[in-house]
Formats: sequence, structure tokens, C-alpha cells
Amino acid sequence: MRFQRVWLWLIGAAILAAPKPGQALPIYSRQFGVKCTACHVVPPALNNFGLAFKANFYNWPGKGGPKQKDLTKFFPVSGIAELSLEKSFTENHTSADFRELELFASSGFRLTDRFKGGFFLNTVAYTSDDAEKAGSIENAFVALPFAGKNGQFAVTAGQFMPFMYQWNPLTELTDSSPAALEGPIFSRRGNEDYGFSFLGASPGVRFDYFDRRGQGTADGNYLTVGIPFRGSLAFNDTSDWGGTNGVFVHGFRRWGWDSVGAFAYTYAGQHLEGLVATHAVRPDLRLMGIGAIGHDREGSTRRLAVEAEYLPSPFLGFSGRLEVTGGSHDDVAPIFAVTYYPAKQHLVRLTGEVEERKGERGFFLIGRGQF
Repeated sequence: MRFQRVWLWLIGAAILAAPKPGQALPIYSRQFGVKCTACHVVPPALNNFGLAFKANFYNWPGKGGPKQKDLTKFFPVSGIAELSLEKSFTENHTSADFRELELFASSGFRLTDRFKGGFFLNTVAYTSDDAEKAGSIENAFVALPFAGKNGQFAVTAGQFMPFMYQWNPLTELTDSSPAALEGPIFSRRGNEDYGFSFLGASPGVRFDYFDRRGQGTADGNYLTVGIPFRGSLAFNDTSDWGGTNGVFVHGFRRWGWDSVGAFAYTYAGQHLEGLVATHAVRPDLRLMGIGAIGHDREGSTRRLAVEAEYLPSPFLGFSGRLEVTGGSHDDVAPIFAVTYYPAKQHLVRLTGEVEERKGERGFFLIGRGQF
């Protein structure tokens, strides 16, 4: 019965996400009148043009291109509904649920003839997760260039993920993210860890430099220095903003999809630093590696993550990752995921994922419908 319920929900999501006449999806497709494949290989995985679009704060990179719709005539909002089937082999337990409904608003905008900024917001409209509430905000930030011929220097304020440009969990084909980018643990309440993560969104301010912003490419040198704050922004009573929570820095060099960079975070004697590299063996085969060392309240840690993506078509992707964690967090975690789009419009995404962490092995089937 549970399998039948999941497929009914997936069919329902497909119907709800069906395109309206004259509209393209998602947000940026509607703004510029292009297909999803303009920015993505297998959505949400970005191609080189998508990387440049993001690095230019959601503005069309370079000169020319389609005209962006006026924000006064177009409200840039989209949504993703998630349905899930979860099977725990360790506990021999299966559950199925309407997982989450997220709303997104994002667009680039012009400050001057040469300076273009952008904003991004995604909030949870509904969730069945007991640890989260409707009205929670994951990302809510504004990026404003302030110096340089084409706005190479910019400031970003709000709530954001420290890792935004070299590697981003929002554009990953796996649901789980590498533990190698999880920062120091400051405290623990029950089974929940609290601290800093390069992959977790937190309030803060950051200063970004990209030497080729406005030139129609994502290739070039990047440097980010950021100050995160404790707490989180939300549209509900969980909103909380505390003092500063250390400082992080991330710098890398990109050429095509290949990149190599370094990152570091420190706060009150607790720290994490490491290297990250991406490499395209060929257009349909990508590799990523992360190595990090650090120290938190539980002791020292050594982390390694190696990932491969095989993208044989715009509708199918295979991802595999092996994580090795040493020190006080000893673990070896293999992860494998398959992403499939059953329709040309890329409206419904099916993800099957198997992962094993700390001896707990589980299978996830997630259906997403976007509108």
C-alpha cells in the first residue's frame, strides 16, 4: 500500500507541475525564455554557462542574450514539492510521506550600466519533518557589487551557504552532502549537533571577489571572506540572530568545470581547513575530491570525500561518493544515487539513493515536482 501511495503522489505532483501555456520552467527559464538545459546538464547539475550565470548573480553573463523580463511585470517565484519513500535496512522500517513544499524567489537586477546584483530566497511552505517548521528560511540573501570595472568586488548579506560557487549542494544530484565540509561541532543536544557547516545556511555577511565578473564566463579566480552569525532567519517564531560565529575564507581557480581551491574556518580554537578540486574527465564524466583536517569539542578529525558523476543524457545521471572520516568521528560512508527525469520538460525528478553512515544503511526514493 505504501508503494501505491507514493506513486499516486508522484502522479499528482506531475499533474500539478504541468506547464501553463506560454510559460517555461523554472524561474530563470520564465525570466529569459530559455530551456532548463541552457544552464544544466542534468538539472540541477550546472553546465559551464550555468556556472557563469550564477557567478554573475543570476544575470545573463556577458553581452547580448535574451532580454530579461521586467520584475514589475513578472514575479519570479517557483516551487518544488517533494514526496519520499524511506527504507531503513538497519531498523527494518519503511515510511512514505509528503516531504516538503519549498518556494523560491530569485532574480538578477541592474544597479548601474556596469554593476549587476541579484537576490535569492527559498523558504519552506510545508514540511512533515518534526525538526523543521513551515516558514523556515534556507537561503535569503542579496548580492551587491560595489567596486571594480565590472563589479568584481561584491558584498553579500543575509542567510547563505558559505560554499556557493566552486561546489554547491543545491546543484548536486545526491541528497546527502559530503561530511568533509561539515565544520566544528560546538555543542550537542540529544542526537543533534550544533556548530558551523560550509554547506549549512546561516546568517552573515561576506565579501566576494571574481576577477572576470561581467565577461560572460565562470573561468577565473575567486576569493570569499565571510563572517557567519549564530542562529537562523525564518518567517516563524524560530527566527534567531546571535553574535558572530567565527570567520571563513574560500579561494579557488576555475577553468571550465575544472577547479582547485582551498578553504578554512576558525572560531575560539576550533577550526577546519582543507582542499577541494573538481575535474571533467569528459563532458559526461565529472570527478570531485575534498580533503580536510580540523578540531572541535569532540577532538581532531580527518576527512576525505571522493565523488564521481556520470551524465549520459539530459534526463539521467548516476552519482557515487565515498567518504572516509578519521579521528573522533571514525566512519566510512559509501553513497550511490540515480537521478531520472521521465519527461522532456524536466518537471518531475525521481531520485533513488542508497547510503551508509555509522553502520546505518538506508534507501531513499524521492519524487520532486516543480512549478
